[in-house]
Amino acid sequence: MVTGKYGAFTTQIGRIPYADKDSMLFNPLEMDGITAAYQFDQVSVKALYGRFTSPVYATGGYVKERTDTLGLAVDYQADKLGIGAAFYNHKVIHNAYYDLGNSANVWDLLATYKITPDLKLSAMYIGTNKDYGVGKNGYVFRVGYGNYSPAKVGSYLVQANYYKIPVVAYYGSPYAAEDVDYTYFGGKGWSIVADYAIEKNVKLHVSYNNTKTLEPSSKSLKLWTGYATFYF
Repeated sequence: MVTGKYGAFTTQIGRIPYADKDSMLFNPLEMDGITAAYQFDQVSVKALYGRFTSPVYATGGYVKERTDTLGLAVDYQADKLGIGAAFYNHKVIHNAYYDLGNSANVWDLLATYKITPDLKLSAMYIGTNKDYGVGKNGYVFRVGYGNYSPAKVGSYLVQANYYKIPVVAYYGSPYAAEDVDYTYFGGKGWSIVADYAIEKNVKLHVSYNNTKTLEPSSKSLKLWTGYATFYF
């Protein structure tokens, strides 16, 4: 990842750790692409274009779901209170269920409150223009502790999530509970996620997800995940 700054403008190119501080995308996934941000005192505006890649378990094994995403996020951060809003357009490039070129719009509203510098409570509403019979609305409630940064060795972040994700979390979008295949039915459940910077720009990630689909048969999936990510 390459970062450039000019006054209040900041740009990033490469593999970008796009985490919950950016209007609380559901998991701290990585995006290959470009972002451009401008800071107005306590308000920041960020535009992005790139590709999210999310490994999920589908029939027959794991697949790499790839999604081209165009988005705009606006965030306000006071001393302890944060408010954010974002809009994204996702276009499927590879998915276990959906055809190439399928697209969807997603928007979110977020509120966070820092009890201490490391302890944060968050709540998010998710809306979408797709339904598929299980609703267009979702939510996430999160408790997070830590202050992870890929550039700071020894930094960490542990998060507990309770969520309902509508079907539009498909396409491998950043809202999908990682490695949980409910892209076709939507999902509701909880997860524990932890990130640790073992070296500069080297992240160790582990998580546990317990999810049920929203469709009538209510399929259940419990899954542990672990991997290391290197940023360049």
